[in-house]
Amino acid sequence: NLSMDGVSSTYNLMRWPFTWENFDNNLLYFKKHIDQVSINFTAQILNIHNLLESIEYANSRTIPIRIETVRRAPWLSWSVLTDNERDIVVGHIQNQMHQARLLSNQKYSIIGVLKEIRETKHSPTDRDMFVDKMHKILSLRNYAVDIMPLFPDLNIRVKNGK
Repeated sequence: NLSMDGVSSTYNLMRWPFTWENFDNNLLYFKKHIDQVSINFTAQILNIHNLLESIEYANSRTIPIRIETVRRAPWLSWSVLTDNERDIVVGHIQNQMHQARLLSNQKYSIIGVLKEIRETKHSPTDRDMFVDKMHKILSLRNYAVDIMPLFPDLNIRVKNGK
């Protein structure tokens, strides 16, 4: 099993200092030399916008993908998001689902993630912790790009550190 937390720039952010190109090459190598290769994708606020693209990537490589949600890091969980931000995520994913080619088990997994997003209550404490930690991480990495395309207000808070 390989962990993949997104494709392209999302992967680069999540797995820094590793790169998407290296992951893709390694995955193709493993697929060629190992009988059973699969991908684990842990959905959280930094990569939820990339969920469907990640599934389509796995499908294009005919590699099973297992979708989970983050459990042990409240500062990366759905509780960071406001009610409006959770609505944006759900709408975004639902729109993408209509265009994507998904297996039935993938649809059920996504529906489960969406249910969890909807049912999670906002926590100002978790949000403040997210802003603080991500501000420090991005400052250390010299990373100036917006990291969450669905949440411009949260991006601004992370950049400013407050």
